Amino acid sequence: MFSKIKFKSYEPIKNIKRTFQPNQEDMVVITEKVHGANFSIYILVDSNYNIAVNYASRSGFITPNDSFFNNVYIKVMNKYLPNIAAYIKTEPILKNSEIRIIGELYGGWLNGQTEEGYYPIIKSDFSNYSSTNDFVVFDIVINGYWGTWDKIIYFCEQTNLKYVPELFRGKWKDNKISIEMLESKLSLENSPAEGIVIRNLNPNPDMKTRCKRFKLKCHRMLNERIQKDSDEDFISKQKSEAIGMMNSERFNSYLSKFGPETIKKKDIGENIKALVDDTIIDIKECYPDFNERIIIKELNSIAYKYVKNLQK
Repeated sequence: MFSKIKFKSYEPIKNIKRTFQPNQEDMVVITEKVHGANFSIYILVDSNYNIAVNYASRSGFITPNDSFFNNVYIKVMNKYLPNIAAYIKTEPILKNSEIRIIGELYGGWLNGQTEEGYYPIIKSDFSNYSSTNDFVVFDIVINGYWGTWDKIIYFCEQTNLKYVPELFRGKWKDNKISIEMLESKLSLENSPAEGIVIRNLNPNPDMKTRCKRFKLKCHRMLNERIQKDSDEDFISKQKSEAIGMMNSERFNSYLSKFGPETIKKKDIGENIKALVDDTIIDIKECYPDFNERIIIKELNSIAYKYVKNLQK
């Protein structure tokens, strides 16, 4: 039954910038950006409401031979699957359907502590959520149609799934969120949030494509404009900012995408190239004319240290 379903990658959300953001009059929903590992639940439903379930990371289906964060997701999913299955049986429209629930596996880290039987997804000030693990939803696709934000909330409420905290809805120009002072709604310790995600409240009518959305990280304001005091000073600031994009947060995101065990099995050169390429994408978004070749050695060196420390 499950062989009929194909893996679909989840396109990364673009960083917000001065030239790439909602219009002032756009109706938007702003949610918290959760710092964890991208995780999806794939469900096939037949005509008798029997279901087949599989799970995926950002890069592909998780196989029995994988160790995806010590496979702690199994314990988390055991908490939610009975509710999901029960709800599906109440909805005739879900017969013979394909459901993809997309979100973030997170937690396992609170003030340096992990509860026995759980696993730290990311160790960071921006992932200081709880000592146990959980799953939070930010998108649902049913038979190829992307759910609106309110439909996502409804599905989650019927199944007791958590969804990413909503921080604001209304016109983009009216939002008053202080990005640098934002605390995580998921953290048990009022820790800083990683950032926000902005999505259109009234997306594409056909819903065959994901509605436009943007992200903004609290600890690196990508929409700030560097004042050009002088050409030399401006280039120096660009260079410093670009090198700073190869940081622990990026490496933690890389870990969350592939999992530490997969990275350890890879050649160190493959890991370094993947990290550097990912960093250059962000650099080009911020500074389209920046020549990344002038800092390639620094980026390779920093990436090498992160990967080497993990593979020890």
